[in-house]
Amino acid sequence: MMLTMIAAMALAGPPQLSICDKAPPLRFGAAIKGSPVQAFSKSRVTVVEFWATWCKPCIQIMPHLSELWAKYKGSADFVSVSVMEDDPSKVKPFVKSMGDKMAYPVVIDKLDGEGKGYMYTNWLLAAKQEAIPVAFIVDKEANIAWIGHPSQLEAVLLKVIDGSWDARAYKLRFEAQAKDEDASSRLVDEAYGTISGTPRTHSYVATLTWIEDNRSKYDGPETQAALNEFKSLFSAFAEEEYETALKLSEAEPKNGLVWTYFRPMLVVARIDALQSLNRSEWRDVANAAVDGPPDPNILMALADSFTLPDSKLAQKDAAISLKAGERLAGLARVPMFLLRLAWAQYADGQTDVAKATLTEALSKMDEEKKRNPRSYDGLMARLKEAKSFFDQGKR
Repeated sequence: MMLTMIAAMALAGPPQLSICDKAPPLRFGAAIKGSPVQAFSKSRVTVVEFWATWCKPCIQIMPHLSELWAKYKGSADFVSVSVMEDDPSKVKPFVKSMGDKMAYPVVIDKLDGEGKGYMYTNWLLAAKQEAIPVAFIVDKEANIAWIGHPSQLEAVLLKVIDGSWDARAYKLRFEAQAKDEDASSRLVDEAYGTISGTPRTHSYVATLTWIEDNRSKYDGPETQAALNEFKSLFSAFAEEEYETALKLSEAEPKNGLVWTYFRPMLVVARIDALQSLNRSEWRDVANAAVDGPPDPNILMALADSFTLPDSKLAQKDAAISLKAGERLAGLARVPMFLLRLAWAQYADGQTDVAKATLTEALSKMDEEKKRNPRSYDGLMARLKEAKSFFDQGKR
């Protein structure tokens, strides 16, 4: 799975499978461990959990799920479905290696001729649950009673078992959250570049206009709160209130959408504010971000801000951008990381080395197309743009 945002985004539109709906049939591939339930029971609740061998949060929750299975197996059937595996042959040895930490029944998703999983498509995608681990509770009438993270499973499971769970009330909360997540997803999908690039390109006024013209399209409490935060920050820059801009960019984001996707933009905004105030600490901020825990999105944002031709930052630093590019390539030599390294090498005067790095990135694009088809065209355009820039010897 990709290292960057590069976080899983939900598909646009409302869920097709929601709370109180009839659960789709259970259709599995190979049974890996235990005796998996094959159909819903009128006398027992069913827990269907989704995971993958590459998913660290899934692995972390397995001992807890094993405890729940042992505790409630008298009144609930548990089945854990492996999905989104690059190599399904890894599942069986992985499960064996987990031993009692993964004590409950385990199956592999049933794949069609094109490699699409039945459970993934008809359960996860239908309910807009692309992030794993995630669990579904199916009640004794074969209705979806709850969908959520397995860490929150037990309190609800008790109520579904004894019949006290109010699924209709939960449905309202679930669908309201889904609506907000859909708005957030569309904002990131449609405007990430516009918002994230604002400090780099000094397009504060233009982005403020965009926010006012488009905010009605993203109707959700979380999304509207995020847009308000962007408006406050960009307005401070537009009005040359750099001390205010600095304070806003330094504050830890309280909004989940801002924290998850737009922290790299805040780092660049902090650097821009410091440079606008003629304060040398901007180098400390940049170096701390590059040398800290590896965050690919922050590293890419810094490399772009110090190297791309559209950057309007008052001061650039080829050494910092080169360090960011080298750290990215050290994480994975994938085209989007190599592109940043090439720009950094070019900014450092290493033209031939930059061209070679770009050639390596282009050579990996067929593989990239298979892995990330949605981003392929945009990334290819950026690689070609860089090649043209380098070939012309522009500065």
